[in-house]
Amino acid sequence: MGSWGPEPWANDTASEWYDDLFEQTGFVLRVDGALRRDVAEDAETVRAAAYLVVALARGTVWPGDRRAVLELAASKLQEMVDREDELDLPDHHLDRVREELQVLQDRLAGGRG
Repeated sequence: MGSWGPEPWANDTASEWYDDLFEQTGFVLRVDGALRRDVAEDAETVRAAAYLVVALARGTVWPGDRRAVLELAASKLQEMVDREDELDLPDHHLDRVREELQVLQDRLAGGRG
């Protein structure tokens, strides 16, 4: 096994497993579809999809254009923050949305996040 770091995705075997998982399940397409939903109509689904990006769009885990999915998820979470009064989400939910948004922004800026 080729290993290049201690993270659970930082080895050849895990990288191949993630690739197979995403390809066989259509996972990336489902996340993308959920992220493209209207925040005002389906905030919970959009946030759930954005969380998967927070959790998995790192290292070699996410296939394809990782930056594009990071940008899409960050834009949707930013929209939730910007429309917080309209969405009427509890403050403790918005606090977590802001934390997740910060992780995505850090990752986009080149931080480890």
